[in-house]
Amino acid sequence: MFELIGVVIGAFLSGLVSDRLAFRSEKGPRISNPTRWVFAVIGGALFGLGAQFARGCTSGAALSGMAVLSTAGFVTMLAIFGSGYMVAYFFRRLWI
Repeated sequence: MFELIGVVIGAFLSGLVSDRLAFRSEKGPRISNPTRWVFAVIGGALFGLGAQFARGCTSGAALSGMAVLSTAGFVTMLAIFGSGYMVAYFFRRLWI
């Protein structure tokens, strides 16, 4: 909990010192801010749902599994990036 608070405070202070403290959404020219936020929330929820089905963090499973040369780690990483590329194909018109 203290680490999370420290990261938030540190990020705030860094933005304040560098005069970059502002709320903005990075998005393509064909998508509105509310749509961008809806897609971000849906993507986060799906990733969290996948973590629950997998009984743990999918990113951690991929990275730590690949570090010990586990087949499951490589399969997990391929599934994460493969599904990302497949979904990006359908939403690419919003970013170009």
